[in-house]
This record gives sequence, C-alpha cells and structure tokens, in this order.
Amino acid sequence: MTKIIIDALGADAGAKMVALAIQSVLKKRAFSCVVVGPSSVLAPVLGDYKQVEIVDTSTYIRNDESPVFAIRRKKEASLVLAFSHLNAEGDVLLSAGSTGALLAGGYFLTKRIEGMERMCLVPTIPNVHGGILLADAGATMDTTPVMLLQFAEISAAYAKRALGKQTVKVGLLNVGQESEKGDKRATETYHLLEESDLTFVGNIEARDILTADCDVLVTDGFSGNVALKTMEGTAKYALQTLREVLYANVKTKLGGLLIKKELKQAFGALDYRAHGGAPLLGARKPIYKAHGNSTSATFALAIEEALDFAESGVIEEVTSRFIARSGSAEEGKNDKR
Repeated sequence: MTKIIIDALGADAGAKMVALAIQSVLKKRAFSCVVVGPSSVLAPVLGDYKQVEIVDTSTYIRNDESPVFAIRRKKEASLVLAFSHLNAEGDVLLSAGSTGALLAGGYFLTKRIEGMERMCLVPTIPNVHGGILLADAGATMDTTPVMLLQFAEISAAYAKRALGKQTVKVGLLNVGQESEKGDKRATETYHLLEESDLTFVGNIEARDILTADCDVLVTDGFSGNVALKTMEGTAKYALQTLREVLYANVKTKLGGLLIKKELKQAFGALDYRAHGGAPLLGARKPIYKAHGNSTSATFALAIEEALDFAESGVIEEVTSRFIARSGSAEEGKNDKR
C-alpha cells in the first residue's frame, strides 16, 4: 500500500482543511498516510482511521523565512518532520507550504537523483489540447543546456508514466520558431533536444503556449515563472473585463444568462484548480506541491495526483537511465586513458 507523507501546515486554509481532504480520499482509495501537524486539529477528523498516523507539531515554515535556514534550523517544523518520514518510510511527500522550503528540503534532506543537476517544478497549464507541462516554473532560475535537457527527459517520463501519455511531444520556449533563434543557451538546448531520443517538435513562442500541440514545454525557471504569471494575470483581466461587460445593463445581463452555461464550460477548462498541484521533479523520492490556497476539494485532488506520481515508477525509471548514462560516460573516460 502506498504511503503518502502530508505536511498539514502551510496551506492558507489550515490543518482542518487538509484533514477533511484526507478523509474524503480515504473513502474512495486505499493508501496509508503520515500527516504532520497539530493533533488537536487532526485527530477529531482522522483519529479513527487505522491507515493514518498523526505526528504532532504546531511549528511550520513561513513563506517570509529563508528556506535554507529554516530547513536546517527548525527541526520540529512540519515540513522538516515530513521529509524525515519520507526518507525513512514514505513513497511520496505532499505539501501546500512554502515552495522555497520544499525545494530546499528536496536538495538538502532527500537529495537529487544521481546525475540530475537541478530540480524543476512542473505545473500543468490548461490549453486547447487539454494541458501542457511547463518545465520549469520557478525552481531553477539559472540553467544550462544540459539542465534543460534533463528537465525535458524527466518531465517526459512523468507525462508518460504518471499522466498516461502515449507519445510525449517536447517543445522549447523561445523568442521565435527557427532553430537559430534565441541566445546561446537556447540554440545549444535546441540541438541537444534535437539529438536526443525525445519527440522534439521545435521552438514554441510564448503567444502560442495556449494552442501549442506539445505535452512538455521546456524553459528556465525565470522565464517559465514569468510566462505562467503573465497568463494568470491575463486570464484574470479578461475575466474581470467580461464580467463588467455582462453586468453593464439589462440587455447585457440577459445576453449573459443565455450563454452562462457555455461561458462556465469555457472558463472551467482554463481553471488552474482542475489540477491539485505540481510535481517537483529531480529528487530521489516523489515530492508534490499543492496550491497554497487549496480548498479541501483541490487538496484532495492533489493527494490523488501525488499517489499517482508515487505509483507511476517515474523516479525509478529516470534514476536507472541517469545512472546508466553516468556509467557509460565513466567508461568512455577510462577508455581514453
């Protein structure tokens, strides 16, 4: 039975929301759980479930704290305790807390996959083809072409094994479609992706993200985060403008009523809450980041997505691939000697 380690602190809605989400998933799926947080809040909801172990703490890492400092010094923090249980007995860790602290914990407590140079946060962006994985959305700001190739490889493995994609198309976020477009890092990354065994479909411009026919879009964390937040802001502005138009007068209100169902369906397809969170890829064990402003429904979705991640075998596959590659490279060096 898959064991998920859940940090119950850090979410805006508090530990009770997390407890209710766990309870709802336990009613329909078999798994065991270590939940770290205040037992006074968690026990009334989860105390009767034999599959649930509660680790009591009221200490957590705030978003305004230094992630590295907090991970190293706050030994009783819920996220630090969660990482300890992940390393000892867990199959996957889920938290809605500080993204920086989650990343720091991945680096310093669970460690990276051997051969993996950096980690990447990979959310799903809704688009006309159902969704596209953005790798990276902010975990690694400064990257090299080799790092971006690794982001593509591990994200493609995740798309195939955890999301059930048969053929995974990979694109590179760039300022133009031609292979020579972009800076030196972009052109070198383009050639690495082209020479890899991935299904590389070329450069994708930012304006085409919502219509691009690819499953994984590779970029550095800085550009990915800017692209993600630009789309979020644009969608928010468009929705607000539409609302103002529809409520302007009686005529527009009547028109809005006539198309209410269709509008709800259209905007529902672009709702980030259709996914509970995003995987942090590159650590030796699965780590999943839930939305900080999760409701019990979206956190329950994150639990299921995290369980799917753990049961997919992505980490094992990528670890074997990178170790084999590292061994081949070492043999090549020895032959040259």
